[in-house]
Amino acid sequence: MAIVTTDGLGIHLRGRTGNVVYSQTVAGITMRDYVVPRDPKTPLQRERRNDFGRASSHWTRLTDSERTAWIAYAASLPTFSKPGGKSRKPTPHRVYLSLARKFLQVNEDGVSLLMPPTRLFFGDRVTVTSTGDPGHLLFTG
Repeated sequence: MAIVTTDGLGIHLRGRTGNVVYSQTVAGITMRDYVVPRDPKTPLQRERRNDFGRASSHWTRLTDSERTAWIAYAASLPTFSKPGGKSRKPTPHRVYLSLARKFLQVNEDGVSLLMPPTRLFFGDRVTVTSTGDPGHLLFTG
């Protein structure tokens, strides 16, 4: 389904109708042929989809107080926008799923997240070095 909106400055069209996909870019409205996505169903892809399903299932089992904490956490995050799009806040559900899926990738047997993070995490400090000879390169982290 294609969606048409107006904002006083112009008409915006996005979505799909039949075999045509419409999108808004900085150059204006573009049209392209719809291409059926390739779905190779690799073991890694199936594993990630399973993580997504587990995270979604865990979201539905959160208590009211846990869900309220995720709502407050999502509200504290900065807004984002796609190029040419409206600014918007991330939804609590999306924030939870993105973090819970990463958590489940690392902790395969673990119960998913219950409460949101209390502080920012910028990742582990990793130092990468490289050594090599002609035709051979070794990275160590």
